[in-house]
Amino acid sequence: MLAGFVVTIWFICPILWGMSISASSPLDLCSHFVIAKNVFYSQFMPVSVGMAFDNTGLPYNLSAVVTNNLFDQAKYEQYSPMFLPITYAVTYGTIFAIYPAIVVHTFLWYRHDIVRQFRRSLNDETDIHSHLMRRYREVPRWWFLAFGIVCVVLGIVSIEICKTGLPVWAFFLALIFAAFFVLPFGIIQAITNQQVFLSVLAEVLIGYSLPGRPVAAMLFKMIASDTVGQAVTYCSDLKFGHYMKIPPRLIFSGQIASSTVAVISSIVAQQWALDNIPDICSPGQKSFFTCPNLKIFTTASIIWGGIGPRRLFSHGAL
Repeated sequence: MLAGFVVTIWFICPILWGMSISASSPLDLCSHFVIAKNVFYSQFMPVSVGMAFDNTGLPYNLSAVVTNNLFDQAKYEQYSPMFLPITYAVTYGTIFAIYPAIVVHTFLWYRHDIVRQFRRSLNDETDIHSHLMRRYREVPRWWFLAFGIVCVVLGIVSIEICKTGLPVWAFFLALIFAAFFVLPFGIIQAITNQQVFLSVLAEVLIGYSLPGRPVAAMLFKMIASDTVGQAVTYCSDLKFGHYMKIPPRLIFSGQIASSTVAVISSIVAQQWALDNIPDICSPGQKSFFTCPNLKIFTTASIIWGGIGPRRLFSHGAL
């Protein structure tokens, strides 16, 4: 991971931003070689920053291309294309490479283990931990089914009542999409302790499926990404409970209770902060509540859900 960071940030990004080499000969004749220069117009922007820019070099005004939470093509053409700093663009490129690499690696190295484990149960394991855990009752499958149905119903009601612009079919697509990646992401995290997020690939999928809907795109991303994250976290908790001899039913109940408390408390805390902290999320906020993650999130909503990947990353695009 460190090697990848060094190669990407210390070498690839500076080369693409604009790197030249001067070499002198014994006769004091200098040669000047330009490796790369101003790729993606990157020299007009900072090398590394978590925001996009317009054609004047100023931070991109996201509200200038949106009308009623929908992307406005006329405003976009009147305003400016979106330009990404070189580290921003290269990071997206590396993330694009991660997903197929994980799927291919999982298939090549662990397909037989996956099939074998699907055919086995806890009673087939002979280690001491499994032997001791047999004293506890497993979580019935109908618990998962019932809780899943409740969550799906609440999700459908939420996206319809709140007028998010996300169709019901896209909601189910996000769940299916997430279910496919739970296994490979879980295996990678179990082996390397590195968590992989589905957010960018989900943004690409919804960006092509529902262009011009930034709110719907971000909702799709969060449904897919958080579903994978919660599933892998639950598996991690089960593994921890397996070695610590914690009853599986207690882990299941604790996961639901903690997630419910986290949702309610985070919404309350967020709303309190928005109502009580002056100039929150503004660049000059005196206590440095500048919301850098929120800026990246909103920028991504326009990149993928508003302007769309077809205008930025497809053949012939900027």
